[in-house]
Amino acid sequence: MAEKKTTVLIVGITGWLGNQVAHALLDQGNATVSALVRPGAITPEKGKKISDLQARGLTTATGDLSDPASLAKACEGIDVVVSAVQGGAEVIIEGQRNLLAAAEAAGVKRMIPSVFSVDLTQLDFQDNVNLDLRKTFDKSFASSKVAPTSVYCGGFLDVILSPRFPMIDWEKGIMRYWGDGNQPLDYTAVSDVASYTAAAVTDSGLSGKPLRVAGNSLTMTEMHRSLEKASGRSLEARSLGTVEELHLLIDEKKRTATNPWEWISLQYTWCMVSGKGKLRTLDNARYPQIRPVSVESFVRTMHR
Repeated sequence: MAEKKTTVLIVGITGWLGNQVAHALLDQGNATVSALVRPGAITPEKGKKISDLQARGLTTATGDLSDPASLAKACEGIDVVVSAVQGGAEVIIEGQRNLLAAAEAAGVKRMIPSVFSVDLTQLDFQDNVNLDLRKTFDKSFASSKVAPTSVYCGGFLDVILSPRFPMIDWEKGIMRYWGDGNQPLDYTAVSDVASYTAAAVTDSGLSGKPLRVAGNSLTMTEMHRSLEKASGRSLEARSLGTVEELHLLIDEKKRTATNPWEWISLQYTWCMVSGKGKLRTLDNARYPQIRPVSVESFVRTMHR
């Protein structure tokens, strides 16, 4: 008799991570995958992502995080809910609380909430306002029968090395950093986070426990060396100041910036270079079949 597959509901299926988690689960072949699709929110690009997954066996349920009745129906028969949503408090706190309540009512066993970042358990409120939303929602599990499995993975390598993050300026040939360059930082490519998340979905041993994984743990000095080696380019390593000076800059930006992401991105940097959000232990060995991409391999792909 064939073993019953784990039934999974993914919320945030058209997002960067949620889409890759769905593909990773379908690659594994040991889960039945469903996705929550918000009515009227599907652009042609998002529709293509969904149809590609449907061709691989994905099913969909119509619903919205602000509509508890729709969530109740979507959670019927589900073992594990994966939330890969992004947004403000109305999504991360209120929306996920609605999802958690629906999951509990439907008898869902586990939920992987939308965390996927540095170790929240090491942070205090106000260290990162975006992650404060995750910490606030995380408290909801204390009164729920649904067991959480948060995935902590450090920074997304794809973002850290992109123009969205204030670290690498490939055009000018500069690598900017704060601190002394000797604090190890955790980085994981989005595709590897998706693979680890998919593995965690069908791992009942993680019920009520977090998963801490990192594709790379490098100091800024080691990162600089890897970037130059992989790209074949010379990068000026430019120190922008101490960790404390970064903290003071964040306080200044909070008062003067017109776009909050000018200082929220700096808060992510501070959580890493200060060492406060560092993953103290890693669970990579739990899934030896997953071989995360190195910084050098990732950069070589970028510069092909």
